[in-house]
Amino acid sequence: MRRLTIAALPLLLLTAACEEDEVACTEEFRMITPVVVDSTGALVGDFGGRSILRATGDTLHEIHEGSAGPQGFVVVDDLDFDKLHALGGTVDVTLWRATGDSATGTYVIDAKVCHVYLVSGPDTLTLR
Repeated sequence: MRRLTIAALPLLLLTAACEEDEVACTEEFRMITPVVVDSTGALVGDFGGRSILRATGDTLHEIHEGSAGPQGFVVVDDLDFDKLHALGGTVDVTLWRATGDSATGTYVIDAKVCHVYLVSGPDTLTLR
């Protein structure tokens, strides 16, 4: 019986390791991208913007006015994982247009395993 227990120990360790590995990095690439609209609710592509990691003041993403296009604005993506994982994930976003309209939003991002996840923050930013 003692030999059976000793022989089964590596199997139990492997099983436990497999359960932990279920949360593994995937090939998926995640981005947090709010919809950007004007005060009428129409989609906007001619804006500039910046996302800043509150803990350091570092700019994570920046887009120059008029270059956003239909893809919108990336607040954070998986390339920001290391900064967010190490320093916490509050990100402040400011968007603007030449017309003087602007919008701000605060996003709380969780970075676990290999991806970024939205904890809280607006789905839509309205330029007013």
